[in-house]
Amino acid sequence: MMKFNLLQAELDEINWQLLWELQENARQSFTQLAGKVGLTSQAVRQRIDLLEKHRIIVGYHAAVNTEMMGLSLTAFIRVTLRREGHPQSQFAIVVKGFPEVLECHKVTGEESFILKTVVMSRSHLDYLVEALESYGNCVTSVVLSSPIPRRSISRDILRG
Repeated sequence: MMKFNLLQAELDEINWQLLWELQENARQSFTQLAGKVGLTSQAVRQRIDLLEKHRIIVGYHAAVNTEMMGLSLTAFIRVTLRREGHPQSQFAIVVKGFPEVLECHKVTGEESFILKTVVMSRSHLDYLVEALESYGNCVTSVVLSSPIPRRSISRDILRG
């Protein structure tokens, strides 16, 4: 808890602006960012280095249009592991071997895990679900649309 408070103190208005800008477009140069926050490029670089050092920024990623790559179905699969079956740590390792699984979250409640997946077709999804059913019960929800496909973290989230 102490570390969280320390990092909170380091997130001043300029750092929040930098975080927002980088989440919206991580390809901006230090010069472009500097112009937006009213600092020098050097000062922006130092701030970003500090945010990376404290693991507030943990990476830079390209957003990929999965449909354009032939992965037209996104589905969430809720998996409830069998009690006598595989331990949760083993399941998490196994799931890493499925390239269709984009995210794997261990959750509370009746399910053990929620997986976000992308597949080419219903038959591809069927294959994936059948493979996962050897570990436990699967309940699948196919995504029809995504009104909020990705959202940047803003300071407003802390104002609750």
